Amino acid sequence: MSIADVFESGEQKQNKGHFRNLVMIAKADGVVDDEELQLLKNIARQIGLSDEHFDQIIEKPEDYPINPPENKEERNERLYHLVQMVLADEGIAVSEVKKVRKFAVALGYPVDKAEDVAVKATRSVIDGADLNSMSSMVDEILLS
Repeated sequence: MSIADVFESGEQKQNKGHFRNLVMIAKADGVVDDEELQLLKNIARQIGLSDEHFDQIIEKPEDYPINPPENKEERNERLYHLVQMVLADEGIAVSEVKKVRKFAVALGYPVDKAEDVAVKATRSVIDGADLNSMSSMVDEILLS
């Protein structure tokens, strides 16, 4: 662990945990294909992940803890990224959807609604929903 890791912000820790989740989804079917790797690179760039941390998390994602987001918008954005990762290789493995459900709970969605959130969020993104549309759909599930 470097000295910079000791003093990293909560947001940086959350971003690493989020990226770890994305890597776990990408690896769920046993292969990180080109589309998944490109999406990982794009999201890593978006969240300000260094090349060094990118490589470390890709190699050993289990070494990084899940750090749940602090608000609904961040939670929905992370769920959206997770679903994008599931869909990146155009094949949806059952293990990937199960991981989305598991990570939905880790992100702070209620356990009793996580299955519905995971399945319907995945379906909505397949149908072309953007982040805002998916977030609205998730909000409806949580209010029901």
